[in-house]
Amino acid sequence: MSRLVLASTIAAAAALSTPTAGDFVRELRGAKTALLRGVAAEGGALSEDALALMDGLGRVNPSAPNPAADVDLWANDYDVRSRLPLPTPPGWDGWDAATEAAVVRLRRDEAEFEAGVLLAGDPELRGRLRFAGPLSVPAGSRTALEWRPTELELEFDDGSDAAAAACNALGGILPDDVFKAQIAFDDGSGSAITKMSASWQRAQSELLVGIELTYLDQDMILCTLAALDDARVVLERRRDEDTD
Repeated sequence: MSRLVLASTIAAAAALSTPTAGDFVRELRGAKTALLRGVAAEGGALSEDALALMDGLGRVNPSAPNPAADVDLWANDYDVRSRLPLPTPPGWDGWDAATEAAVVRLRRDEAEFEAGVLLAGDPELRGRLRFAGPLSVPAGSRTALEWRPTELELEFDDGSDAAAAACNALGGILPDDVFKAQIAFDDGSGSAITKMSASWQRAQSELLVGIELTYLDQDMILCTLAALDDARVVLERRRDEDTD
């Protein structure tokens, strides 16, 4: 996709001399389709063209000026279409993790993020990562949500040193309380480790994930995550047939 094509897709509706609601909806649908195809073609990376299109969609956000108040619209299940790297634990240069097949579940007062996790680009070392906790709209905010994860789980069906290091490193990016690391042995001699896991839970969380809604409609959320260096994220709403 060229930058010109991306920019003109969303600009076309505004350029029409007498645009109708149908014209506008068709242009939005075309822009969103182009964005999803472009992100998929880049393996989840956001190219300059994709970012330009996200900016264009943000300028004609149908839920503006107060998307955060439209709870019935954003409280749904979403597939994360853009690549979402994970923060590096302090002091561990070997950490190289990214998520795959990520799902976000937003509800009126809580949110859950669940994804496969891939370490060091090793296709044999896949795990499962889950965050969950209260979700709220800050007082006076029109475009922001605040998520405070109080539960975290990381699990690998693997007993390798890398899996163990990943579970131990989890403690390096979390407050020092209620952190558990566990190992599971096989059912035979007990000498072979078959699973590594770590979890963290508390009644209230000091972790805060700010979610800035830049575009919201019945199909898609475009947002920025302050907790991940203002990472920009593409969320596509899951339909009933997509829900597990």
